Amino acid sequence: MNEIRTLLASTALFAGVVGCTAGAGATGTSSSALTLTGRVEQTGFESPATTVRATRAGSPAVEAPIASEGSFSIALPAGVGYSVDFLSANKASALVFPRSSGKIGRGFDVSGSGAFDLGVVRRIGDPAQHQFRFVSAGAALSNDAGTPSDGDGECEDGIDPSTGAVCVDEDAATDGACERQDGDVESADDSGADVEADDDTESDDDGAAATDAVVADHNLPSSVRCPDAAGDPDNVECEDGIDPATGAECDGGPSANQDDGTGG
Repeated sequence: MNEIRTLLASTALFAGVVGCTAGAGATGTSSSALTLTGRVEQTGFESPATTVRATRAGSPAVEAPIASEGSFSIALPAGVGYSVDFLSANKASALVFPRSSGKIGRGFDVSGSGAFDLGVVRRIGDPAQHQFRFVSAGAALSNDAGTPSDGDGECEDGIDPSTGAVCVDEDAATDGACERQDGDVESADDSGADVEADDDTESDDDGAAATDAVVADHNLPSSVRCPDAAGDPDNVECEDGIDPATGAECDGGPSANQDDGTGG
């Protein structure tokens, strides 16, 4: 009988340890998440977009619902090579980032926590068939209030009414951005001139060019929340002694961040 009691007690203790370990792992990446928000303009979709999905090689997809009025919020752990799609009943429309160089960006990296508002997201179909107008940060790209244009060349619902070009704020992508490993971060064209996409719609992340795409009011930088090149600890999101973006040791390394079992 004593042996049975001992076996039951040991089994219960093991189950408790496993449960605590699993619970700790479920929240391990929350501190390093980038939150992307925005609002989908549903009128451009053949059927309403219901889900926003982010993918990167070697990791499970991250999905979030799109509310009935179009708003969404999705949290992305630190990682390299993200791409985002907006899913409707019959297709996936890729989020692309037109650059003032004429290239069409697709991928981006997340190196730390923070938030980025994409603004209004609109479906444009094949980006190679469009011109793009690059405007300064703070310019009116979307006329959500329904007020008429003052005729001063402002964008209306994401479109330049005089040329039909799609309006994009690229300042958001260059303000504080750092270069990706491929070195392909473009600077904004301050002239405000319309720029056509390259004929081959070259992607600045070496991915396949999208043929059904959406464009946001505000471009993401190629790398969001870049680590400081000088190793500034204030710019590193450290988890259990490891920087999740690079795999490098931080804050004394794993040995200095082990739970000694004393509680607290």
